[in-house]
Amino acid sequence: MAEGMISSEDKGRGETLRDCAERYLFELANRCMVQVKIDETSVYNRFKSCRLHDLIRDLSLSKEKKRRFLEVMDREMGREESSICKTNRLAIHLKRLDNDHSYSIGENKNIRSLLFLPKNRPLINLDSCITFGIFKYLKVLVLEGYVFENGNLPKGIEKLKLLKLLSLEDSYVNKLPPSICKLPCLQTLNVKRTITLPNYIYKMRRLRHLFLRENRVSSGGGKLKLKGLNELETITGSIVCIKLRIDMDVNMNSEDGSTLLRRIDEDPMEILEKLPMLRELNLSTDAYVGREMVCGATGFPQLRKIILEGLPNLVEWRVEKGAMPDLSTLEIRCCRKLKMMPDGLKFITSLKKLSIVGMREEFEKRMRVVNGEEGEDYHKIKPIPFVHIYKD
Repeated sequence: MAEGMISSEDKGRGETLRDCAERYLFELANRCMVQVKIDETSVYNRFKSCRLHDLIRDLSLSKEKKRRFLEVMDREMGREESSICKTNRLAIHLKRLDNDHSYSIGENKNIRSLLFLPKNRPLINLDSCITFGIFKYLKVLVLEGYVFENGNLPKGIEKLKLLKLLSLEDSYVNKLPPSICKLPCLQTLNVKRTITLPNYIYKMRRLRHLFLRENRVSSGGGKLKLKGLNELETITGSIVCIKLRIDMDVNMNSEDGSTLLRRIDEDPMEILEKLPMLRELNLSTDAYVGREMVCGATGFPQLRKIILEGLPNLVEWRVEKGAMPDLSTLEIRCCRKLKMMPDGLKFITSLKKLSIVGMREEFEKRMRVVNGEEGEDYHKIKPIPFVHIYKD
């Protein structure tokens, strides 16, 4: 998608580009061209993994190398470095880059996708190997599994004006510099191990997918804003789990020399439901410490999945008629004070899966049928095709 291989013309009615790409991948799997593992619990990220059979892989690499479509560096390549200078896409699976490899990569200034996927999380100073700013046509940059020297992002990335996808998953980066917000075309930002975020995320107007670390996160001081991210479809990680604000101050405290986001005690739904493209939401592990939560009548127009997990003080959750009209998956986990399922659930006819895990026995009884007698909330969940209730 980042390279434009799937265009808006390929979309079906009501589909996003991601939906279209997923449909194509299903077709390839049905034809045994690729092998996929499906995540049945996820609405948005349906595929856990995707791989090629060895024979298909070898055939594909052979043909794509001739077309200069793709090159893979997964061993000492000897004198084959010359092909690196001409390929449009390069995937690197090496523990280290020697001078010859670095020179060959740097010679290819027209490259579109550059993927660094090393083994064993090497400590590396990419600044000494590659000058990223020279890749003027780069649209996809993946730097996964690295421990960068001094925890700093390699220089020159902010100069990649056509970059649409930047992934630093499982790489240790101490902080993202404010200059990262100068990427005008960025649509996907994956920083699951980043500690500090710039306060200027809201300037990334074309951002659609934001993947952040699951535990503590620092905003770098000041305000953290998301207003204006009208194309945002996905948020995962602690910016959802800890604090989402629109033009509001973030509560801060100092710990271990960094500024950490505190738990919120104001209802986050009033803020979150205004993100028109949001499709999957996870509020977990003390993300919200208030007693009441309300989903308004026009809120979350495209939300498909919501997870409420470990909200210690949540007593009442109200869902107004018209809220979350496309919701298909709901998970409630370990919200021990929640009294009952929201009445408004009966208005969400799209709901297909409900999972209840680790809740109080009184809560569970309200949804069960015991000796032919329906619990008080059974009528709210009766139309849902798949309902799973687990102790823990």
